[in-house]
Amino acid sequence: MLSWVSIINEVLRRPPHEDITIPEGLLPDPEIVGFIKTIGEPQGEIAQYELTLHDGRRIHVRRFRGFYKVHWDYFSPLRDPINHLRYDAPHWWVLSITSLSSALGALIGHLIDKEKGAFYGLIAGHFAGLFISYITLPSMTIQLRHRLIKLIESSLTPSKVIFQDRS
Repeated sequence: MLSWVSIINEVLRRPPHEDITIPEGLLPDPEIVGFIKTIGEPQGEIAQYELTLHDGRRIHVRRFRGFYKVHWDYFSPLRDPINHLRYDAPHWWVLSITSLSSALGALIGHLIDKEKGAFYGLIAGHFAGLFISYITLPSMTIQLRHRLIKLIESSLTPSKVIFQDRS
């Protein structure tokens, strides 16, 4: 019989979110060894479990009929739900921020103009939410940081353009 320790060690050698599949009969029940039941995006599994590691990462187990799928996430939603959404479930991050921003925009728009304000506020809030959610994703943050650094570096280097007097 395999141990969960050996499975965890194997999973942690792989990139995040990369599942390994293990036949169910080769491992003891996850709850017996300290995993807790959790919820997540449904993928046809019977149950989901998680084990939060000391550094905040989590081992995520999905139990299907006859097998487990196991991977690790950057952040446990129990310990850091915001970063779990940003790093491990970015599509839910974008949906959450866009929905919240749309609702807030509609409310503010309605307070400003009772007739059409809610509609315009909803539209403005939706686009603001999309923008905010995308620029706060870790991958976008890194790309924006690199672009900003290049922009600053290019503005600090002496210009090679020679201005000609056209008089």
